[in-house]
Amino acid sequence: GTWNVGHFNSAPRNIEKLLFFIDMGNSGNITIEDLTLAGADGKNVKDDILQLCTARGENGSNGFHLRMKAKNIIINSGTINLGNGGAGGSSETISDCEKSSASGGTGGEPGNIKITATDNISITQLHIIPGTGGAGGNALAVAHTGVTSCPSEDGGDAHAVGGNGGANKKDLIAQGNIKGVQYIQVDRVIGGKGGNAVARPGDGGNSAGCNCGGGNGGNGKAVAGNGGDATVTIPISTSEGRGGDGGSTDAIGGKGGNGFNCT
Repeated sequence: GTWNVGHFNSAPRNIEKLLFFIDMGNSGNITIEDLTLAGADGKNVKDDILQLCTARGENGSNGFHLRMKAKNIIINSGTINLGNGGAGGSSETISDCEKSSASGGTGGEPGNIKITATDNISITQLHIIPGTGGAGGNALAVAHTGVTSCPSEDGGDAHAVGGNGGANKKDLIAQGNIKGVQYIQVDRVIGGKGGNAVARPGDGGNSAGCNCGGGNGGNGKAVAGNGGDATVTIPISTSEGRGGDGGSTDAIGGKGGNGFNCT
């Protein structure tokens, strides 16, 4: 039949790790026949939006993990869906900041699987759906505009860093006398997308007197999140890994303030 482990879409917030462990010790046996096993994605995490001049998104959590242990394991036909990694939290600063800093959370890793048998593992047909690494959180840093005065005020600086995408690394760990590894089908292994980063520094304030120049524009720096690595190492398999796309960046320095018109 079909077994769903954990919440339908994503693990509840109070569950840090979702692990399904079928443990028959060193003397029991496991036989799988016509089984579809689906696990939850990594849990949803909090964004950090419009709270302070420093914003930090939470890191995404990992997806469903499967562990099997027995004396003998026979898999005649089965499909295992390991679930996706949770997305990293997004971040956005308030706008009235002399220095603003925003960082997106790292995406979580999708689930993984480990099978060990003290004697034999025999596989006739096994389909593994590895899930996708969680996306890194986006980051938006906004700084204040300098006040028109004499001396005029400089614009605020803004620094934004997108979260890295979740890695997706699949190494088949199957200890014991193994038969039928060539009958394992693994779908494409995909890393998570990196988060976007946008920095909006403030413009300098305008001058309010003949002897005062306009304020300096603020500095802007934006660093996109890296795409998550993707690797797959399974003997006698044609599975492929695809690293996640990197995020995009946008940062423009603040404009200098206008000077005063004097006769």
